[in-house]
Amino acid sequence: MLALLALGACSGDGGGGGVVGAAAPSGTGTLSVKLTDAPAGAGLARVYVTIERIGVLRAGADPRSGWSEIVLDPPRKIDLLGLRNGVTVGLGDLQLATGSYARLRLVLGRGPADHTIVLSSAPGAEIAMGMPANLRDGLELPHPFHIGAGETVELTLDFDAARSVVLSDSAPGILPSEPAPQGSAAVGSAIAPAPGPVVDSGVRRVSKPVVVGSSDVSKADPLALLKPSIAVIPTVSDGLPASGAVTGAFDDDSADGATVSLQTLDLSTGAVVVKRSTVVERRRWVLDPVPPGRDYRLVVARTGYRTVVLTGVDVTAGATIGPIALGALEAARTLRAASGRIVPADPAAGRDARVRALQQIDAAAGVAGAVVVEVASTMTPLDTGAFTLTLPVDAARVARFAAGPLAYTSGAGAGSYTLHADGLDAATGGGVLAFDASGAGQSAGLEITTRR
Repeated sequence: MLALLALGACSGDGGGGGVVGAAAPSGTGTLSVKLTDAPAGAGLARVYVTIERIGVLRAGADPRSGWSEIVLDPPRKIDLLGLRNGVTVGLGDLQLATGSYARLRLVLGRGPADHTIVLSSAPGAEIAMGMPANLRDGLELPHPFHIGAGETVELTLDFDAARSVVLSDSAPGILPSEPAPQGSAAVGSAIAPAPGPVVDSGVRRVSKPVVVGSSDVSKADPLALLKPSIAVIPTVSDGLPASGAVTGAFDDDSADGATVSLQTLDLSTGAVVVKRSTVVERRRWVLDPVPPGRDYRLVVARTGYRTVVLTGVDVTAGATIGPIALGALEAARTLRAASGRIVPADPAAGRDARVRALQQIDAAAGVAGAVVVEVASTMTPLDTGAFTLTLPVDAARVARFAAGPLAYTSGAGAGSYTLHADGLDAATGGGVLAFDASGAGQSAGLEITTRR
């Protein structure tokens, strides 16, 4: 039996689940699986998901029968929002025959109360989330890895609550009128979830294509729907650390509740990629685990304040950067709300999408080439596609990362944003709209037309 853990520590060991599968031949290694999360959407106080099993498929094995599994008995209901700022929880260990493996499969609970949310505005009530029927057999996570004799491989599942919970406008008060800027934890993918796997630097995030409505297995017209967005982060490979960490602190409470994220720009596609994100709590924040990489942009965003961007952050496996002293956030002098809705070209398509505001601050702080960052993002309701993003007109504060005091300058592109909408289903597609927060142009009633 797998006991529930208190999640108050900065990491959890989680114990082990039962193992289902053929007996391994001589020469085995250990797979350890953990779970973590990033900031949820505004207005959510708790996001509970129930996990039943984690499957592993050997490379070349029959996907109908070749799975070995960690079985959580009883199934485990976990609050994702308790897994922030470096907190992880163990889901179990599995002895595997040496060799190569192709993918994982996460099997979630299917009971009517297995997946629930609690709104900040109604802390005493849990709201059940529906789950699409095509998740009955689990969500497959492509992630090739190799296990040698006597070696341990540790994989951390980043279950992104901000991108996984879709709310409805059908009940008053279920969505805040002005969602706070959020940097979604999209390890290894473009910021908005694309249907199916998206590959970047050997790390994949999977957002399962779904059909809402009749495919929902728990409610015909749910107020909330769970559409899991999960990435696999290698944290131990061949017995050695495979990820790094970045930590920081502020001098006062101005940043509490702000989103801190590590981002990159894929020059080949122009996609902004958020590798990891978290939220500031009691002036401090921890990004752990983080995939190794060079020239990350560290972005701090909070409604009502100027965006902070640090360029040139290099993360190496087994190393921790920080704590980075970030002082205090500076209040924005002018804010402007961009509000509207997404309009799918296919009228039968769903209207649930992720809308994000990107800003190009260019070659600030000694960085050659374009510096484009996500300042804010939100999820649209599945029945209306409505969105509101409150954005600073003020220029971002930009500095080159250094071990000593940070020398800030004002970034370019003050008040100039590009709004990107990416549907959670293939039929919804994506669209782009320019938005000038500093001008006298339209800011309400915006429409982002999406195409497949």
